Amino acid sequence: MHANSATDAMSRLAALALRGHATGDMMATRAEVERSLDRIVHVARYGGMRRVMEMQSVRKASEGSI
Repeated sequence: MHANSATDAMSRLAALALRGHATGDMMATRAEVERSLDRIVHVARYGGMRRVMEMQSVRKASEGSI
């Protein structure tokens, strides 16, 4: 997927998941995505090569919060 940062990737994943559910809840979907992932790696082109720009651990949402 394309995202501008590791943080942006989390929101994009949740938005993509919501496209399949017209009545979906963004907060519940984001919490589900957070429970499904351990880390996000952001890779970008730099000098004609792809390089790791950012790595982020995903904090798990506690029940009732994000």
